[in-house]
Amino acid sequence: MSEIFVYVEGPSDQLGMRELFAEINEIAYTKGNKVDFFPLNGKEPLLNKGPIKAINILRNRPDSFVFIVPDLYPPNKPFPHTDYTEQ
Repeated sequence: MSEIFVYVEGPSDQLGMRELFAEINEIAYTKGNKVDFFPLNGKEPLLNKGPIKAINILRNRPDSFVFIVPDLYPPNKPFPHTDYTEQ
């Protein structure tokens, strides 16, 4: 069984992603895979702690997948970025 960990910014993102991907998650589960979403309480903790969590998961569960999915808007000062139209 593969486990898929998706880290998001907050609880509302977690609920939204679970709802958005509910059908896909059911299909994955029937094929022996587990998908879940985990909030890390903001963009800064997500981008600072998420990679460390990913390393620990992959080190201990090499058949797993880890995704870190930040919100792209609004831009966060510690992690400035632009959108496609500002390129």
